[in-house]
This record gives sequence, C-alpha cells and structure tokens, in this order.
Amino acid sequence: MSDLHSNSQLQPAVRGDNSSVNRVLFARVRQLIDQGQVNAASLLLPTLEKRGENPGTIVALSAAIEFVKGRHARAKEIVSDGLAAFPENSIILCFSAEISLEEKNWVEAAKAASEAVVADPRNSTAKSILGRALLELGHIDDAATCLREVLDEMPANFLALAGLCRSAPAEAEDTLRNILRDGDEEHSDRPQDDLRLRHLLISVLIERGAYTEATDQIRRLVAEGRADLDTSLLAVQAAVGTGNWDEATLLFSDNTRSLPRHA
Repeated sequence: MSDLHSNSQLQPAVRGDNSSVNRVLFARVRQLIDQGQVNAASLLLPTLEKRGENPGTIVALSAAIEFVKGRHARAKEIVSDGLAAFPENSIILCFSAEISLEEKNWVEAAKAASEAVVADPRNSTAKSILGRALLELGHIDDAATCLREVLDEMPANFLALAGLCRSAPAEAEDTLRNILRDGDEEHSDRPQDDLRLRHLLISVLIERGAYTEATDQIRRLVAEGRADLDTSLLAVQAAVGTGNWDEATLLFSDNTRSLPRHA
C-alpha cells in the first residue's frame, strides 16, 4: 500500500512523554509492514493501542497488515468497522480511499478521499489520492489543483508528482527540474528516490517529444551505473524518436536485464 507507507497523517497522536515512545513503536510497525514481516508487526499493535495511539492509526495499520497478507476482504472489513465506530476519522477514511484506489474503483476512492479532506484539511495523503482518482475520472483541472496542494506541502512527493506529470506535464517538468537541481545533496543518501524522480522527468520529456534530452538523461544514468530495467524501457521509448536503437538494445544486455525493477 504505497500511500500508507508515505502517509504523513499516520503519526503518533498522543500527548506528553508517551509520544516519543509511540513514534519509535509506530516507525517499527511500519518498517515491518514494508518488509512484509506482518506477523511481527501484528505483535506490536496491541502495545501501541494500550499506549493511547490514535484509533484511526491502529485501524489503518491493522488493515494494511491484512492487505499485505492478500486478505483484501478482511482489510476492507476492518476499515468498515473502523468507520462505523469513528465515521469522521480522517486516517481511516484515507485508508479506505487507498484500498479503492488500489482496486481501481475511482469513484469510491474520490468519495472517501474527499471525506477525509473534509475531516482533516491538512491530510495531504488524502489530497493526493483524491487528485489521482479525479485524474482517472477525467477531471484533469480539479486533479491538478489537488496535486498542487500536496506538492506545496511535500514538494518531492513521488505519487503526487507522477499525477501532475499526467495532469499538467509542463508544470511537472519545471517542478522536477527544480527538485533535482536543488535536491542533489538531499537525495545523496537516498539514491533510489533520485532515480525515480529522474525517471519521471525522462517520461515527461519523452511525452512532449524531447527525445534528445531524454536520451541525454538516460546516458547520464548509464554512465553513473544507476540504470535499471525501468531506465531500459524508457530508452526504448526514446529510441522511437531518436532512432538510437543500438543504445536502447545495449541497455537490455544480460547484465542490465538481471537488475531488479524498482517499485
């Protein structure tokens, strides 16, 4: 569940000395879920709950564990029960929207996300989901508005940037260039984040027909030893415009093909 992992709203919400301990526990639960160690994550949830954690966070984490297990029906049942008990909880509404987005139920995703935003206008994750759902429903301008608000608060939010690439590509291109120009030092310890952002920029360049510049960006990644399968796929798209099929084919050498495709 991509949004759960990046959800700025899923933060410990207790007061006093408990908050620092809860942050550590919460971070550990999220890490375990990210790593697929859902049984270990489940063992920590009762401790978080006893320490007065926001019930919406507990519901969302519990549902996330079930979703990662592949028990989608159970995850939705947990969310439904949570909303019955806490109908205006922005965190639960947001996770409900995320499940609908994963299932490509754009209408339900937009509905739940909009309710989450009403419940908590600061919920940037809900705005991101709303923007992407509206984009799939064809409401391009409204989608771009939502995604801009997200990026105002979280300039390097990958999912919002990806949505803006579709709804307002020229604006997204400028934003990506600024982030990559100003964020070299920031992303130095997170090369995977930088690679994903560069792939987004390359895709925007290809979309507007700037094949030569896209190819230059790809060559830079190859020279830095950072090209992966996604880079290779982008090289093929760029080759349609440049005719540089030899370079694209080279990226599909045995060594490159063995590289993992990043999520």
